[in-house]
Amino acid sequence: MEAFKPECYMRILSRFISQKNVAKVWEKLSELEELIGEGNIPWEELVNYPSKESLAVLAARNGSVCVLKALLMKNAPLLYFETGNLDGKRPIHEAVENLDLSSVQYLVETVGVSVNSLKRADWTPLMLACVKGNLAIVQYLISKNADVHFRNKDGWNAFHLACREGNLDIVELLYSSEDAKAISNNGRSPLHTAALHGRLDVVQFLLKQCGYNPEALDASGHSPIENAKVAGHMEIARLLEMAR
Repeated sequence: MEAFKPECYMRILSRFISQKNVAKVWEKLSELEELIGEGNIPWEELVNYPSKESLAVLAARNGSVCVLKALLMKNAPLLYFETGNLDGKRPIHEAVENLDLSSVQYLVETVGVSVNSLKRADWTPLMLACVKGNLAIVQYLISKNADVHFRNKDGWNAFHLACREGNLDIVELLYSSEDAKAISNNGRSPLHTAALHGRLDVVQFLLKQCGYNPEALDASGHSPIENAKVAGHMEIARLLEMAR
């Protein structure tokens, strides 16, 4: 009988996943079941090295919810869907970054993965959705009890990231007095960040709703006004000066 060679199966399965060829993925997994016997696929060995990427991670990155379904139907355990690669990215992180709501929903509702799992640097799926500016995924994750107040190792929360990216709909959705007052570990408020990145609508919202001091200094001694000027966002700088 042919010996089981994980690297060979991973190479072939990875190619089929990149092609979104679920029929071939199913066929190869069935072949592996027969080879191993008793229908026991050694999932812990089906991982690419040195990237440590599982078939589930690859399927989520390629936007193939059908492959995710095939893996579950072949009895891949929950742990296989909750294991991250070298960057700590699990399938749900990849699905969010791929803007693939259907895969996110399948992973949460059918597979049962956590909506608050952390990748490297303590980033949650909600934080990634804010960075990607995807309102639908943000709304969905919140409906599934994503932690909107979580702060990562740098002191950033989802609201702060949303202010950086400038999607006002997401900013308004996440706004609360608690999160608006959150300051990063280097002393920067969401107003500092929005001003630096030229997010005029967000700056206007923050001034109206949060009462920030546009002259407040971060740990490096810079104010939101200075950030706006240095970045060349003169309309924002004038707005902040008027709000002093």
